[in-house]
Amino acid sequence: MSTTIDPLFTSDVAQLTALREQRFGATLDRVFAAHPYYRRKFVELGLSRGDVHGLAGLRKLPITTKADYVAEPDAFVLSAAGAADDAETVVWDIMYTTGSSGKPTPFVSTAYDFVNILALNRNMMRLRGVTTADTILNLFPLTRYPHGAFARAMNAAAAMNIPVVAALPGHANERQPEIGSRLDEVVAIAVRSRATILWGVPTFIRKMAMRAEELGARLPAVRLVFVAGEGFGDAARKDLEDRLRRLGAPAPFISVSYGATEM
Repeated sequence: MSTTIDPLFTSDVAQLTALREQRFGATLDRVFAAHPYYRRKFVELGLSRGDVHGLAGLRKLPITTKADYVAEPDAFVLSAAGAADDAETVVWDIMYTTGSSGKPTPFVSTAYDFVNILALNRNMMRLRGVTTADTILNLFPLTRYPHGAFARAMNAAAAMNIPVVAALPGHANERQPEIGSRLDEVVAIAVRSRATILWGVPTFIRKMAMRAEELGARLPAVRLVFVAGEGFGDAARKDLEDRLRRLGAPAPFISVSYGATEM
């Protein structure tokens, strides 16, 4: 039997365990060599690389809270010292964590990180039932701080090589008032795009569906709804499903996700 491990498709537990051990070990090598925050923490704890043996050694590592990260985000950017190549140090983009716990905090993704984000998005889309025949309507607003929601919806479409239409609800910059769409415009964009997937914050998607009903609009192509950023209980889910059915969607399926920028 071949010993080659395909990280995407193997279901062999032993192979997956070996792959996890291998990747965790490589991560630890980088962290001990080049991560400013953890290098300092490990010195404080008296931990060396040889003290942590595989996944079983996870319990030895310190728990990091969001408050720890927010206090010094620059200390969580890998230095060039332990990088395998430029991909681990080149800044690809900067997203901001949620402001619910204070001022939004920057989080750097490198070129290496971004390729992995694309892979994660692709696999997540497959799990949610997305196909190459789908089109996404991105209903996240364009915000002052670049949060993951708006950009990552666009990235997820790229990872699947499918079309995405950004409705740009709201107006992020008063100096460019023509950039952004009011609610009726968003409904018109939804109709025009013939999107099969609606993706956004659940309260706004519900608001859009309500306005679409008032305008007599039809959204028969919608089959999937991806919601994030808020709690979304069973009653709210049923209400949205019923509204979409009245708009012509024969069997809308709602998928709820929760994301953390810094993870």
